[in-house]
Amino acid sequence: MGVGPPGTEKPASPSRRRGLIARPGVSLLVRRFLRISRPLMSIEVFDMYIPAMTKRGPRGPVPIYQMIINTIKEDIAAGTLAPGQALPTEAELGEIHQASRLTVRRALEVLREEGVVYTIRADGSYVGPRDAPQIREPRQHEQIAADLAAGVKRGVYGPDQVLPSQLELIEQYGVAKKTVSAAVALLRGQGWAYTVPAIGTFAAHRDKWPWTSQEIAADVIERIERGGHAPYEGLPSESEMMEEYGVDNETAHAAIALLLAQS
Repeated sequence: MGVGPPGTEKPASPSRRRGLIARPGVSLLVRRFLRISRPLMSIEVFDMYIPAMTKRGPRGPVPIYQMIINTIKEDIAAGTLAPGQALPTEAELGEIHQASRLTVRRALEVLREEGVVYTIRADGSYVGPRDAPQIREPRQHEQIAADLAAGVKRGVYGPDQVLPSQLELIEQYGVAKKTVSAAVALLRGQGWAYTVPAIGTFAAHRDKWPWTSQEIAADVIERIERGGHAPYEGLPSESEMMEEYGVDNETAHAAIALLLAQS
């Protein structure tokens, strides 16, 4: 039987669907492939579309993965999803479109191939282009780290003062231990704190704090003027700022925006 490109197949007749589903080994094969134990449903078999995988459009059945693609593209065109903005997670997309994880991944794969989105392993998918500053809601461990960093900046935790223990943070935020561990690791990596094994985590001194966008902009201007260059000539790129000052792309992007605003 001939198989055309995805999306060109004709829906099988009810009798043919029953025959295919009843064929020995078909259901078992599909279940093994998807590693699920439920009966065959919401998948494509050979050149047929089972109705659960499609929705009726003005020109006939539309595969659900294509509907996901269309919706994301429409949201981007309308500005609902901006460049650099995080897409809903695979689980959220599956819930929104009543689709399986496999269907969602197929849609994202097509969008990646077209350059519409890009995916960062263990992080998520974002609207392209890649050099756009990322826009997303902070994750739990990032929010905890941000709260503690704010306390250090405001002087709630003075230099060398012990920060709340992991058990206290678990109770305060109602999260798992691994989330708190990730928050503390992020805080250390950013320079807000340091840890003494078997004793605790402490607020770092001011000279260890990470650069802010305002500090980076001021430092760049000072270095350019000290070097005798005309203002704003030889401006470092975003990636160069990230490497030199040890900051994320959002901070580097904000620093460049400040520099350009003063030009």
